[in-house]
Amino acid sequence: MHNAETQLLKPGRVMPLGVEGAAPASFEIERVRRDPQGFVVKLRGVDDRDAAGSLNSMVWTDDRASFSRPGVGEFYHVDLVGAEAFDADGQLLGRITDVFSTPASDIITVALADCELLVPFVDEYIAGAGPEGRGVRLRNLDALRSPVEA
Repeated sequence: MHNAETQLLKPGRVMPLGVEGAAPASFEIERVRRDPQGFVVKLRGVDDRDAAGSLNSMVWTDDRASFSRPGVGEFYHVDLVGAEAFDADGQLLGRITDVFSTPASDIITVALADCELLVPFVDEYIAGAGPEGRGVRLRNLDALRSPVEA
C-alpha cells in the first residue's frame, strides 16, 4: 500500500473514475474501511456486486492538486515515469518507463539502449532519487543483468 495514512479516501469525497480516453464519472464515497489488503470503499449508488464489477479496469483520475505534497525523500510513482536513470557514477543509462508494486517491493522498468531492465526499488539497487522522483541513480546493475543459475 503506497499511503496507508491517506486522507483522500473519506466519506463525502467525490472520486472521479474512468478509462483512458473517456471523461471520468464521479462517485461519492459513502463508507471506507481497511482490511489486510488495503481499503474497501463503498461508493454511493453502487449497491451490488454487478454494479461494482462494472467499475473494474477503471482508474481513479484525480487532479494532482488534491494530493498532499510528498515529504522529503518521498514521491509519487507517476513522478518516476519519464525520469532519467543514471549509474552510480552519474552516467545516463536510460529512462524509467513504468513503475509497479509487488508484495516484495516496488519495481521500476528502465529502458536502456539494448534492453529493458526491471529494477527492484530497494537500497541494493537504488543509490538515490532526486526530489519528486526527478532522476534515479542505480547500482549493482550487473546482478540484475546476469542470468540466474539453476
